[in-house]
Amino acid sequence: RPAPPGCTSPGALSAPHRPEHRRTAGHSRFCPFPAPRRPARISPSSQNHSNSRQSRGIQSRKRNRWGRPRPFEPDAPRWYNYVFAATWGTRHMPRSLVIVNPVAGRGAGRLCLERIGRGLRDRGFSTLYAVTSQAGDAREAASARANDCDLVVVIGGDGTLNEVVNGLPVDRPLALLPLGTGNVLAKELRLPRRLEAFIEMVAHGRLRQLDVPAANGRRFVAMLGAGLDADVTAALAARRRGATRMMRYVGPLLKCLLRRRPPRIEVCVDGAPPAVGWGFALVSNTRSYGGPFRITPQAAPDDGLLDVCLLHRGGPLAYIRAILAFTFRCSPLSGAQYLRARSVRIESPDQVRYQVDGDAAGLLPVTIGLDGRRLRFVVP
Repeated sequence: RPAPPGCTSPGALSAPHRPEHRRTAGHSRFCPFPAPRRPARISPSSQNHSNSRQSRGIQSRKRNRWGRPRPFEPDAPRWYNYVFAATWGTRHMPRSLVIVNPVAGRGAGRLCLERIGRGLRDRGFSTLYAVTSQAGDAREAASARANDCDLVVVIGGDGTLNEVVNGLPVDRPLALLPLGTGNVLAKELRLPRRLEAFIEMVAHGRLRQLDVPAANGRRFVAMLGAGLDADVTAALAARRRGATRMMRYVGPLLKCLLRRRPPRIEVCVDGAPPAVGWGFALVSNTRSYGGPFRITPQAAPDDGLLDVCLLHRGGPLAYIRAILAFTFRCSPLSGAQYLRARSVRIESPDQVRYQVDGDAAGLLPVTIGLDGRRLRFVVP
């Protein structure tokens, strides 16, 4: 057979028995014409637009010359390419588990669920939802499903976040849309509350390594309080129905201020002799306490230390003085002792409650420590 037009390969002229596709234009290094493109194979299912991959929000991964997926995707979040680059050979797209408290933000959690899911799918995520109905559901969902996901999204407040952290494997990245009352960690990390800004943070944010303290085996991310604030938390939980506001803390606070004498509290840090205080002790991992209060201004969630504040005196006048100082950020307070350590033990000869991340947790004694594990949090 004659060679294709413009082809000057002597092998093509002297070997007519060669296959036709080896003599087509562009397949010889002497041929100046480009190789023709093969027509795309269109399956019957892809012809239906309602069933196409583009309509379902699924992005196909590009493949290299050997037919394997590329280790990095330009459309994937930066933190995902950094952390899960080794898993691209087995997974098609990033998987996200969305755990939502429907009553958070006075019902805003349920309303924004569809928009967040759509935004995550547009960014290349496949989404799996878990809607809580009672206490403990968020922890069960995180422990049962987080191992199969690359990102866990929490929609709720500090209580929902605490449950997820206690059920979450530490090596899974976590993103938070704060819709609670206090939002202590969200204020510390300056997390966005608008949906568009939150989705952009998930797509283009970075990972920050946070300390994970544990109190008698229960993890927390913000603070642990013993004495006055724990009594206020327990009194509010007894009358709480659904979502709450900051103003609802005023009534229980006034009742606790006028109660009997303050209890004695002993705090021992890193095995040192105990420091004695009265009425209130706080072990914090953040500067913010909730609302306008800032009790431990030197605290940081990633410094590897726990900050302790212990009041020297209790009683209504001492409590009011401390509340005013914490509100107007006049700390360090002259009537308090500030400590920093990696392990803390709080004891009392009386029956004293303690709270963890705004939820009542039990009675003293309690041992708090850092086990060296880090929580990977998506931040702007």
